[in-house]
Amino acid sequence: SASDVGVSVSYGRQWRLRQRAEVGAGVTLNLLRRRLIDWTGYGVGLDGGVALHLLKSGVRVGLMAENITTTYMHWGEGYYELAYPHLRVGVGWHRDVPYLYGAIRLLYASPDLLSQEGANASTFLAEGDSLETPEELGITDPEFLFYGNFGLEYCIAERVSLRVGLQNLRRVAFGAGIAVLKRSLVFDFAYLTHHLAGSYAVSVSYRWP
Repeated sequence: SASDVGVSVSYGRQWRLRQRAEVGAGVTLNLLRRRLIDWTGYGVGLDGGVALHLLKSGVRVGLMAENITTTYMHWGEGYYELAYPHLRVGVGWHRDVPYLYGAIRLLYASPDLLSQEGANASTFLAEGDSLETPEELGITDPEFLFYGNFGLEYCIAERVSLRVGLQNLRRVAFGAGIAVLKRSLVFDFAYLTHHLAGSYAVSVSYRWP
């Protein structure tokens, strides 16, 4: 009964710092169509990010800014909404596993450091109860970082990826991806569980060297 369709155009650059690290930066222009039961909205926004990759350890640390220009969504008849900027920290770890013909990646993305995403956490009302009560956590709350997104990915021959994740300490997500045409064309699929109904996410992307 509801869907999001988006088109994103990204540009990024990477620089080598001697033989120890790489620094990358990029921006993404997002075009979005959001369809609800009786309404359809169209939006546009800009994201950006920087990342530091420590080559020897396989650790990557990044900072991502979403809705830099406050993403604008037009619903028609003079009604519109603005999505405020979000700032997130991401940490990843990569390790090649040659005897399994692949690589393992562990990933983490924090909640919004600017505390502008509203209810970003939830707790069960009682032990064994399937209902949840929403919470709005800020960076000063001790449990803030634990309510981010955690992910595990296994990549086979840099072509096929198998993924599982945990969102908000409550919702499990899993998916897969495949890269073809010398890894330029990428297809990804994910399923996110929820108490009401699950969500499907499908993307197709093309990367120029």
